[in-house]
This record gives sequence, C-alpha cells and structure tokens, in this order.
Amino acid sequence: MIKRFQLVLVLIISTLALRAQLAELDVLQKSSSLQEGIYKAREAYNTGNYTAAEPLFYTELEKGNFTTSDFLRFANTLAANDKDALAREFFAEYAKASENPRATILGAQIANDLKNIRQSARFYTATTFANITHFNSKYYSSVNGKMMSFDKDCEGNLYHKKEVLKGLTNLEFGSVAFFNDGNSAIGSLIDSVTHKSGLYFFTQKKGVWTKPTKLLSDEKNNYAFPFMDEFNHALYFSSDKPEGQGGYDIYVANISGNKIQKPINLGPVINSAGNEINAILQDGWLFMSSNGHVSLGGYDLYKYQYHDDDQATLINCVDFNSKKNDFSIFLDEIQTLVNRIDNDGGSLVTFQEAKASFTHEGTIVDKSGKPIKNAYIIFNNSLLKGKGDYVVTDLTGNYNYKTSEAHSLLIGTVFADGYQSKSFNVSTEKTSIILDDIEPIEITKEVIRIVYVPTYRGYATDSILGDSVAPLKLITDQVGASTSSFKLPTSMDGYYIILGSAYNYSKAYEFWNEWLAVFEDAEILAYENDLYRIGFFAGSTEDQATRNFNIAKGKKKDIWILRQAN
Repeated sequence: MIKRFQLVLVLIISTLALRAQLAELDVLQKSSSLQEGIYKAREAYNTGNYTAAEPLFYTELEKGNFTTSDFLRFANTLAANDKDALAREFFAEYAKASENPRATILGAQIANDLKNIRQSARFYTATTFANITHFNSKYYSSVNGKMMSFDKDCEGNLYHKKEVLKGLTNLEFGSVAFFNDGNSAIGSLIDSVTHKSGLYFFTQKKGVWTKPTKLLSDEKNNYAFPFMDEFNHALYFSSDKPEGQGGYDIYVANISGNKIQKPINLGPVINSAGNEINAILQDGWLFMSSNGHVSLGGYDLYKYQYHDDDQATLINCVDFNSKKNDFSIFLDEIQTLVNRIDNDGGSLVTFQEAKASFTHEGTIVDKSGKPIKNAYIIFNNSLLKGKGDYVVTDLTGNYNYKTSEAHSLLIGTVFADGYQSKSFNVSTEKTSIILDDIEPIEITKEVIRIVYVPTYRGYATDSILGDSVAPLKLITDQVGASTSSFKLPTSMDGYYIILGSAYNYSKAYEFWNEWLAVFEDAEILAYENDLYRIGFFAGSTEDQATRNFNIAKGKKKDIWILRQAN
C-alpha cells in the first residue's frame, strides 16, 4: 500500500500552517509542543491544522506507525484539504482495519458533500470569531482572551461588540454557558502559563458579577466547552482526562450552584480517539462536534441519543457539515446556525429548513394486535443506492418519518427481534404493518463474517470443534471490541442460537458485552445492510442445536435457532 501512495508525496507536502482558532483546542497543542512522530501528526490534526497534519501523517505512514484510528485521521485530513480521491482510499483502508461498515458509506459521500448541505448563507462580519455560543438573543465569543457579546441585525450581521464578565479574572476566556435566569454562568478559563483550561462558576448579585469560583481545574487535565442542562441539573463538558477514549471526551455531571458531583464519561459510542466538543441538547438529541468519526473533512457535527434499553445512536449531521471545521450548532429564534472555521477565521452559517414533501406514519404490531416497540423501519432510497434512513418505533409501536423525497421512491423494511422482516411500499396514508413470529428454525443468508470470535465455545458439542480448531488470534479496535476477519469454514456450517439483533455495530457490541457473562461463547455476526446478530454456535445437527437451545432457554427466554443457508 505504501508504494501506491509514494508519488503523491510531492503533491501533499506544504509549509503553510493554519493556526488553531479555538482557545480550548490550542491548549492541547501548546501543552504537547515537544511531541514528535505520529504524536505530532495527531496533535496537528486535533487542533485543526490539516495543512501541517497531512505531510506529518504521510511520513508516519511510510514508517509503518499507523494505528487503525490514524487511517481515519488521515482520511479526514485529506478530505479537509480537498483531496477526495485519496481520502476515499484511506477511508477504505480504515473500513478494512476497523471492520466499520459505516466508514465506507460515509466515505462515499465526500466527493458529493456540497450536494448534501442545505442552502446556506455566511454572516460576513468585521470580526473573526472563535467558539460562538448563543443566549437570550445575543451571541458570545472569546476575542483575544476576553468574552464579548454581539447583537444580530435583520440581515444577519453581528454588531455592537461589548465585553462582558469584565475585570473578574486574569485568566483568558474560552467558552461560556449561561443559566436560564442570566444571573449565573459557567465559563472555561485558560491559564496562559500552564496552558490548561478549567471550568469556573460565575454569579451576579444585584447586577454585579463576582469573581469566579473553581468547578473543575487541575494541573494535569483540561476541562472546556461547557453546556448547562438546567432542567436536569446536568453540566456537559469536554475533558482530556486519561481514562477517556482519547483527546477531548464528553462528560456529564450533576451540578447544584457551584457544587458539582463526579463526572461520568458518555462512553465509546459518542467519544472517540479524537476530540468531541461543544455538546448541546436539542429536541431530545445531544449534538456535538468531533474529528474522531468518519467525516466530510475536519470537524463534523453529529447527534447522539441514548435509549432506555441501553442502546445508543450516533448519526453524522451531513445536512449541516462541510469540508471545513464545523464546530457547533444551535438554533436562534428563527433559524439553524453553524459555527464554522476556515483559513479566513470563524463565522456563522445559517441554514434554511428544508420543507418535507410529506410525513409517513405507521404502526408495527404482532398477529394479536399487540404493538411492537423498538422495531427498526429502514427506508431504502434508490437515489442513495439502497442506503437510506431509519426510524424506531416507540412504546406504542408507532413511528413517523419526514422526508423531502417523493414517496414513490421509498420502500420500507421492518426488522424486530423475534419476528420475520417485512417490506412495504411507502405511501402518504398511515400504514399498519403486522409481523409474523419467526419459526423455530430460520433460513437466512450466509454470514458475511464473524466480527468477534471467542477463543473457546462452551455450548458447541460438535466433535469437529475439538483440538483441530486452534484459538483465533484477536486484535482490538479503537472502541475496545475484539475483532477478527475469521469466516466460518464450510465444515462448520450448522446452527446458531440467536440472542438478539442490532442495526448498529456499537449497539451490537453493547449487547454482546451484556450477555457475555451469561453466554460466554457469544459472538457478533455481521450481515448485509448493517444488520448484526448476537449468538453462538449450537452444533452441526438439529439434535445438537435443540439440546443447546433447551439449555440456553433457561437463561434467556426470547431466543431462536438460526440455520445457515446452503
């Protein structure tokens, strides 16, 4: 692979450098200014300096110093630098190394990223901005270490710059989050000597702001990008604490006034080996910016949602992203705005809401009419080459799907644990889908690959699984899941006991990890269209499978037997 890219070296090396334009990211660069090799390349990437990161990554690629995550970083860097063809190749390398099917899907969007972005207009102003926040019809941004407020006129121009929280500290401002009453705030303050960012609590009495008190600050870690969920007494922020996934991770902590409890890391679905910053809550989703997931270039915006059944969803907000650094998203009184930073500095970009052609509604039930919750309805669109959106039914089995596409282009497919899948033509009328129970023996497509294979199989009684099968060598991906490229030999075709299904690898990994204590030989089986099943090999004959099925039934009721198609 290295030889294939050697001729490109002259094209991608550049001496230009883009300065880090978020103060809270800048501290990462300054605190690691002595880094060399692959670490120097990663820091240039994490601070948004893609021009410098590109040749550094290429040098480390030739030295063989890449980890799985470095293929993703390099692909995102190339996309940010308008090198789409190379970016696609390295997205493919990342997809192979990580066995992440979504990498290929999103990587294919890079060449057409401008088609995925809604009509937008940039607010041209006399001031370049850093990290912009919005509160009570005003905009706030750190300018040269001071916190400034701005108004916006009817044409979208920002004006009337005024310093706020003035004279309260000698530390430099990063970001600020205000409480609903406007009398309290949490700000990230940066020590120019130690190059560390911490979180501080501000309050005012009788209209006079007092000096801040420390919430989270120490000499080893950075704490930045605060957001207050006042209704739930929760503070969201980013930190580079060593127990995280890498770089800035998003944490949440209960807070009451200036008293804060122990922060909790939101985990590997949302956090990555890169940076996750600027978390905000909107319409039941946690939005944030990251450079550690598959992107259209640099930092992209993502939305995350945690479900009651210990599942979580992470989606790239391709409608709002670009090849530039898209650092934050929020709604003001009339529109959606994105804080975007490029070589010209920071600015606001406004998006007009796309009008949906129609809303499709439906209900998923079983034969008795009982609603089925947590069923997935995947909408395949020919314009997207079969890769469409999906929705999940609520507790009453209902769902709704808004789209700007003509309904004649869409076909819906319903998947639910324990039921046979069913497809239907999408219409403008409310649809009721009745699912049939899965038969005890299900005929399905051959497994594409086994994502995780344990080194032993407690339930497998077939004699072919004796000493002739050596333990598999496992590798570990960036989220900690053991992976293997192992594929079932034809001599091992047989029966599997299925514990459950998921349509997202992260969810499948969580299910597998949850059930592993009970079913120690459980595996994650990967299929087409991002379908994953968690199960274990039950034998090569129906008698063996039935025997193991009866044993497993005592530990988990809702299971079934799957037989590989011949």
